[in-house]
Amino acid sequence: MSLPTGASRASIVIEQIAIGDELLRGLVVDENSAWLGREAASLGLEIAHRQIVADRIDDIVAAYRLATSRSTWVVVSGGLGPTVDDLTAEAAAVFLGESVALNAEALEQIATWRAARARLDKSAPASLHNLDEKQAWLPASADVLMNPVGTAPGFRVCSGGTTFVHFPGVPREYKKLAQLYFLGPLRDAMPVEGESGGRTPISRTWKFFGLTESAVAEHVNALFGSGRLDELTLHYRAHFPEIHLTIVSHSADRVAALERHIIQDSRIRHRLFGEGDATFAGALIDSLVERGETLSVAESCTGGLIGQMLTTIPGASRAFMGGIIAYDNAVKTALLDVSPEVLGSFGAVSRECAEAMARGARAKLGTTWAVAVTGIAGPGGGTADKPVGTIHFAVAGEHDVHHRSVTLPFERDRNRLASAYGALDLLRRQLALSPQLPVRPTA
Repeated sequence: MSLPTGASRASIVIEQIAIGDELLRGLVVDENSAWLGREAASLGLEIAHRQIVADRIDDIVAAYRLATSRSTWVVVSGGLGPTVDDLTAEAAAVFLGESVALNAEALEQIATWRAARARLDKSAPASLHNLDEKQAWLPASADVLMNPVGTAPGFRVCSGGTTFVHFPGVPREYKKLAQLYFLGPLRDAMPVEGESGGRTPISRTWKFFGLTESAVAEHVNALFGSGRLDELTLHYRAHFPEIHLTIVSHSADRVAALERHIIQDSRIRHRLFGEGDATFAGALIDSLVERGETLSVAESCTGGLIGQMLTTIPGASRAFMGGIIAYDNAVKTALLDVSPEVLGSFGAVSRECAEAMARGARAKLGTTWAVAVTGIAGPGGGTADKPVGTIHFAVAGEHDVHHRSVTLPFERDRNRLASAYGALDLLRRQLALSPQLPVRPTA
């Protein structure tokens, strides 16, 4: 079943039901629902309702009944696996007033998946095992939704004017099936400009570092003035330590005007690091590649976190050469040439040490730039002069070294993450001030 082409957005009411005891106990975070909400928003739609229920048939049936009373599309995740607590298919059958039956199409998909995995991994079983068949017992009226990335098929059922699509809870499988069997049909059904139901809205997301959510909101309100945001829908999201601003509008002119204001306003421009799918580290890598320059890092309190952020980016090796985790003072001296005199006089958490670490990393790894960070992440180790959260950053270039220090107020994990961002941000801002060197020819 698919949505009639040209159906208006007003007629689409989406609900999510996430099934699993582990979600209610806080053992697993429901990433699927958050992801689907963002994807729906990109189509100009919103998730109207959301339920999280336990692995109990009565609870699942009650959730279905409530969803039927108010929603046209219901996306159900979880409970499709082979174990005894996977009860979604049985609950759906109870809700529909029908029995479950062994679905030959679903069973064939599971068998095909098993055989394909065995060809890739000789240790994987090539034939169905005893629990596989359980995943093929579906409500008698169900349409099978083939799963190209896992064993458990999804399925679709209808009750009155409500369509239920069921996907596995594993995020990789959930996202793939949601694209194929939910977001795809919705996208195809959206009216084009000029047809009934209006136009697909324009959506832009800008990402900031170094400002609080309220500060970004204050800047945006000041840029546009009160009462001038009536044609725009603004969504603010705190994704520590970043702030994301998403604008949704049917007016391309309004979107373009806000974008111009943000880019041109000096109070906020230098805090903007990217838009859309850009990542903080990815934007920095792109800048270095464009300039034909390279980077190395020297880390103490972040313990390799900067290197992890950089190497998460595909193609990071075009600019990132490597790093040295110098946690102990002896390592700082042996690998980064931080002198015992600097450590003895100023300590490891100091401007002098950070600058020496940056110079040492740049010299050892032969890069255009080197970033260094040293500090006290906590919860212990602080003193009256250097409290917990004291962090020193340094960036070494060809001619000089730049330093910045902060005192962060967070717990250990957030102090480390904010420190990694702060070190890279010091380089990002230095690149903005430094003339771009000619790109070096390749051999």
